[in-house]
Amino acid sequence: MAAFDLPRPQIGDAMERLSLDGQIEESMVISIKYHKSQSSFWNAVLVTRNGFEFVSCHAEHRGEHDWRPKGWEYDRRSNTFVPVGTIWDKDKKNLILPESFLTESATPDMTLPSPMMGEKYMSWRARAYKAVPGLKDNPRAPEALSSAWKNREQLSH
Repeated sequence: MAAFDLPRPQIGDAMERLSLDGQIEESMVISIKYHKSQSSFWNAVLVTRNGFEFVSCHAEHRGEHDWRPKGWEYDRRSNTFVPVGTIWDKDKKNLILPESFLTESATPDMTLPSPMMGEKYMSWRARAYKAVPGLKDNPRAPEALSSAWKNREQLSH
């Protein structure tokens, strides 16, 4: 079993692995399926040069031939790929994930712009992504945006 489950990617995120011919193979997430009440459990479809691959939150990411988020590094002590910045605690003999990874798991605590009167969700969402640059890299952003939209106060023009 992996040290932790893979975080839910976003549409368009890159994943990578070492292919059997020794080259790095990159893919792009084109579809994600999850349930609203359990968004940490997900399945995704990747498009690759040779077709389609499937990955899920419970996928192994120990081996170099396993799909993992692009840029993750191999940690030999835990025998798994981990986010950049993960450190090994020698005393407790476990991984300490970087704070950025841990905060990505939570709902982003960022000030989002209020929707204008009559503004559609997609327009407001685009404005929110422009106004809060860190939102794009946060895997929990879609849930935060959805929640903010449902609890919104609309401003007049």
